[in-house]
Amino acid sequence: MKRAHFKHKGFLPAINGQPREYRIKSGVATQELDALFDQADDLLNNRLDNLMKIFVNRNPNFYNGYEKARMIVDY
Repeated sequence: MKRAHFKHKGFLPAINGQPREYRIKSGVATQELDALFDQADDLLNNRLDNLMKIFVNRNPNFYNGYEKARMIVDY
């Protein structure tokens, strides 16, 4: 298991001796992130992508740039 390195000096003393509480808070934060990513995906896929379709014929270069920028690159 990798250990995270935190730059914020006050973080480690706040959880020192409280690993269970830290795990609970970390799990809740992860679930909140999942919901936020779902909201962002919905906004992009169902709203912004549809809005951008008006540029297919009006400004094809702009639209093609948007499409390229929306591609997910997995290194």
